[in-house]
This record gives sequence, structure tokens and C-alpha cells, in this order.
Amino acid sequence: MAHILAVRHSGQEADRMALPEKMTRSLLRATSDKTDLNKKVLRLHRSFKEVDKIINGKVKKSDKK
Repeated sequence: MAHILAVRHSGQEADRMALPEKMTRSLLRATSDKTDLNKKVLRLHRSFKEVDKIINGKVKKSDKK
């Protein structure tokens, strides 16, 4: 996983983004049998992915008139 992030990001960014991804995946595995906790971790995982897209400029800005 860290190798993929290193390719996608450069330098320090890869190190900073690798922790939340690894952490949320570990939490997902640990809470798979606990429905309420699993939902919270999934929400957290989606939030990290959304922030990653915003930081790396992959989100298109909407045109509001």
C-alpha cells in the first residue's frame, strides 16, 4: 500500500497520507463484526478519501451562478 501511495504522491505527502489509509483499513478489519462501529469507520474512511481528493486537486469546482 505504501508503494502505491509513493507513486501517486511525492515526498512527504506519501508519508502523511499513508497513515490514515492504513489506520482506517485496520479499523475496518477489526470492527467488521460490530455493525455500529463499522459504519463509523466507513464514514471516516470516506472522509479521508474526500480530503485526499481535495488536497491533490482531483475534485472539480462547481459553477454556481
